[in-house]
This record gives sequence, C-alpha cells and structure tokens, in this order.
Amino acid sequence: MVKKKIIVPLLLLCSMLFVVPVLASEPKAAFVYDDAELFDQSEADSISEKISDFSSETGWEIYAFTTEDAQGYTSQEYGENTFDQYATGMDGVAFVIDMDNREIAVVHFGEANRYYTDERVESILDEGFNYMGDAEYADAMEAMIDEAEYYYGQGVPSGQYNYDEETGEYDYYEKNTLTWFEILITLLVALGIGGAFCGITIGKYRLHFDKYKYDYHKNSHVNLTNSTDRFVNQVVTHRHIQRESSGGGSGSGRTTVHTGAGGRSTGGGSRKF
Repeated sequence: MVKKKIIVPLLLLCSMLFVVPVLASEPKAAFVYDDAELFDQSEADSISEKISDFSSETGWEIYAFTTEDAQGYTSQEYGENTFDQYATGMDGVAFVIDMDNREIAVVHFGEANRYYTDERVESILDEGFNYMGDAEYADAMEAMIDEAEYYYGQGVPSGQYNYDEETGEYDYYEKNTLTWFEILITLLVALGIGGAFCGITIGKYRLHFDKYKYDYHKNSHVNLTNSTDRFVNQVVTHRHIQRESSGGGSGSGRTTVHTGAGGRSTGGGSRKF
C-alpha cells in the first residue's frame, strides 16, 4: 500500500509534465503562435484567416510567430527553427515579431525564395515597421502578410537568382519553356484555325482566283523625278549603359540564401524597432 501511495502521485506528476508542453505549443489560432501574447483572440483569428487564404493561394506553409525569448538566436534564426518545428514541407514563409531582440523578421523557404528577393523583403519589413513604433503589433503582422501576398501576385521578378552565401554559388531562375510536342500541337491548332477562317472568307465572298487578274502593264504608271540628298547637320549622343558585374552584384533580382533548419534553402531579413 505504501508503494502504491508513492507510485500513483509520481505517475500523475509525470503525466502533467508531458501534458503541459503540448498545451503550451498550441497556437492561439491556426497558423499563429503568439508566445509573446501580443494579439487578442480576434486579432489572432484575423491574422490566421489572412494566412489561410495566402497558404491556399500558394500551396506553401505560412506561419506568424511572436516571442519574448529567442533562446539566444537572432530573429531570423528563431523563425527558421520554429518553422522547422511545425512545417512538414520545404516551401513557406514565417513572419516574426521578436520582442527579445526587438526585431521583426521575414524568413522564406524553398520555392518562396524565388518570389522574395532581398529588395522585396526590405519592402515587406518597411510595411511592418510602420506600425511597430505605436505598438500596433497585429497591424504590423497583417501589413507584412499583405505585402508578401502582393509580391506573390507579381510573380518571380525578371532576372531573379539565388545567391548561396555559404558556397558562393549562383542559381538563376529559368522560366518554364514549351516542349517540342507542345510547340507542334500549338502550330497545328493555329494552322487549323487559320485554314478554317480562310475557307469561310473565300466561301462568303465566292472568290474565284482565276477570274481576278490584274493587268499591271496597262494600269501601272511610274513617274520618276530628280531627287538629291543634302547633308545639313550631325548630332552625336553618348549614353552610359550600366551593366551588372560578372560576380552577380546585389541587384533587385538577388535572393541571398543558405541552408537552414531542416535542410531547407532559406533566406529573409530583419529590422530593429
């Protein structure tokens, strides 16, 4: 009986230790993990709805994280590691409000790297930063999500390339091209439509080409006149064309990436507030 009295409380204590972390990891709303408790429930629900729509549009996994303890990581590292805890795929975006480092961050993964160049990330951070001075945290998070969704709608920018800061390698984006079979089908369809149009037109006007002959000897007339060219003036304009350096540069198409948590190719940026 003494052993049972000791064992039962120990079992209850162990079960509580296992249950508490699970409850603590539950999001305030789907896709929103508000560990810093910056949002009320309605704000969390609104952010979650935005993320749900964005995720459905892209097929990516998208999350909003807040924290008061970044566990010694930078805000970007915190976003990478926390994304890895919940994400099951390789593509996605994490939006972070880090009260420990006093930073906001955007971290993108996989396919999203192509859409969010370094320049676009700065624009997303600009939108969020506008609200942080007044502690409008929910508005800041929604502004970053809206800006990211806008750039997704713009598509992959022209000349986009990933620059791996660990290896120094460049990976240029190549748009999908038509296969020879697709080109052949397209030509056949075009010929069929063009032929049908010509046939309808000929039938409509009842044209008989053998009856329509133009007598160019009888109807043509040429009148030649003297013509001279006189040089008047000359203007030379010099224009400098800026070219990107062979090393890749840091233009608007560049996305700086590295291998992050979970082996994902990841990039992003952060901004102090």
